[in-house]
Amino acid sequence: MDCYKALGNENYLNIAVKNAHFIVNKLWSSEGNLTHTYKNGKPAINGFLEDYAFVIDSFISLYEATFDENWLLHSKNLINYCLDHFYDEKKELFRFTSDLDEALITNHFEIEDNVIPSSNSIMASNLFKLSVYFENSHYEEISKKWFHKSFRRLIIHQLFLIG
Repeated sequence: MDCYKALGNENYLNIAVKNAHFIVNKLWSSEGNLTHTYKNGKPAINGFLEDYAFVIDSFISLYEATFDENWLLHSKNLINYCLDHFYDEKKELFRFTSDLDEALITNHFEIEDNVIPSSNSIMASNLFKLSVYFENSHYEEISKKWFHKSFRRLIIHQLFLIG
């Protein structure tokens, strides 16, 4: 999508739409979950938070490029699935794996941005955008909590480096 937005080449948009349809038709189960891989005509491995975060972000970008509301509705369905199966209300963060996956020794919460933003950062951005599109105050509240926590972590980190 970024190539299409930057260069306006319709071929890039067509490729993005084709890939999005593949995700909807092959990687998204009737139970509402995404799968992480697809091989030999079969989806496998329950999706991780990063899979949901980047697919939602891509679907929002597709809506912004095509104004096809189906991409927004798909994004909303995936966000709601993540809120039901990944979100930890006590920590106010999304776990890296869903509550339907085998229990790990400990829950992992990806919060550190690097070259690629963390899945929680992308989810916060997705929630904020969808809060505007759907006038959903619950989405907005969760995204704002993340941004406030993230800002506090940044300040603490900077103070640690100075001190």
